[in-house]
Amino acid sequence: MGFIFGHCMLLFLVWIPQSLSLNSDGQALLALSSSLMLPSTINSTWNYSDPNPCNWVGVHCSKSQRVVSLNLSSVGVSGSLGPEIGQLKHLQFVDVSLNNVSGSIPPELGNCTLLEHIDLSSNSLSGEIPAELSNCTLLEHVDLSSNSLSGEIPATLRNLRRLSYLSLYSNSLGRNIPESLFRSANLETVYLNENKFTGSIPSSVGNMSSVRYLWLSDNLLSGVLPDSIGNCSKLEELYLFDNQLAGPLPSSLSGVKGLRFVDVSRNFLAERSLSVRMIAVWKN
Repeated sequence: MGFIFGHCMLLFLVWIPQSLSLNSDGQALLALSSSLMLPSTINSTWNYSDPNPCNWVGVHCSKSQRVVSLNLSSVGVSGSLGPEIGQLKHLQFVDVSLNNVSGSIPPELGNCTLLEHIDLSSNSLSGEIPAELSNCTLLEHVDLSSNSLSGEIPATLRNLRRLSYLSLYSNSLGRNIPESLFRSANLETVYLNENKFTGSIPSSVGNMSSVRYLWLSDNLLSGVLPDSIGNCSKLEELYLFDNQLAGPLPSSLSGVKGLRFVDVSRNFLAERSLSVRMIAVWKN
């Protein structure tokens, strides 16, 4: 009887699914691949035959064998980004740019609270930017440009105190740009051009003490450019063309010593003589 029981137990163990030998990160990646269509060259490595996801193409791990990086940029990925990505609790870097990923950005991405870098640019993503991204307070780089995102920028992104690079250009985002975004002292690069933003540029823009590249062109912004823009002492490039701005350029821009390029064409601005070294374009 004991022999029969032992033999049955052995058979049971043999038939245990190999997926149980994967750690939680490996299981999350396999679940993710059910909606994220990977090319065969990558998909062939994402399987049960190698229970260590650290060996899978596009995946990088920490010394403790936890997935910290997912790099699938420009490899022919399609499908959608599923909620399973939120199970990768140690993820710090994700790049799925230059592919054909569609659907919405899963709010579960906000569960990856160790994220520092996210690039989903140049895809076919739609829907709104999930407010849950503000849970990822270590984020320094966010690139969601060249998609079909709509709605507004979540005001909760003000929680991203470390954010230095924000690129949302070439989407269908609209309404007012949150004033809190213009209070971000660490932002160095801001690309919000080619959207449908309305309203005015608030005086709080002067709090962007680190900004070097500010692109707000090709929107529906109105009102005057506030004099506080002169407080952006590190500003090098200011692109405001194709808006509905009025009034004169503030004289405070003359005090921004590193300013190299300003394009304010195709607005309703009144000409004013400035000593800015390079006003690249002045045609309204």
